[in-house]
Amino acid sequence: MKTLLIIRHAKSDHSDPGLNDFDRPLNERGEKEAIALGKALEKAGLFPEFIWCSPAKRAKKTAELLLRKRKSAPDILRFDNELYPGSGLSAMALLKTTPQNSHTVALIGHNPSLESFLSSLISRGDAMVRLTTSAAAVIDFSFDRWKDICEDSGTLRLLLTGKLAKNLL
Repeated sequence: MKTLLIIRHAKSDHSDPGLNDFDRPLNERGEKEAIALGKALEKAGLFPEFIWCSPAKRAKKTAELLLRKRKSAPDILRFDNELYPGSGLSAMALLKTTPQNSHTVALIGHNPSLESFLSSLISRGDAMVRLTTSAAAVIDFSFDRWKDICEDSGTLRLLLTGKLAKNLL
């Protein structure tokens, strides 16, 4: 059995209109929610063993804050340009190459591609699951190999928002 955490980056700072989208940092609220999300995932026993992450500044910082107490952080984190801005096809291809010994894996990226990818993995008809900033969708799969991931193969177990994570602690 495998578990995937689809995590939208935390809230970014829009105060500098001259800054390009890729280089936008997190704002203060985003930093707090990313830390709270990491703590909540740890508390729930859902902390990832491997993370695929967009190289955009706000996604990188989200990953860094999630991993801030982990000594193994550099070993489990991989940045891939295909995740910015991202697509379901690129996310699926990356996940198929995930180390097989990683049972809980996170994918940190951006909307709208994350919401679309999430919807393709779970059978919910036409219903779209909304991923707010700092949200984590927890999806369970019955297969044992990441290369077997495909559309409609997962079950949504939990949707955790950054705001909810802060309230849980």
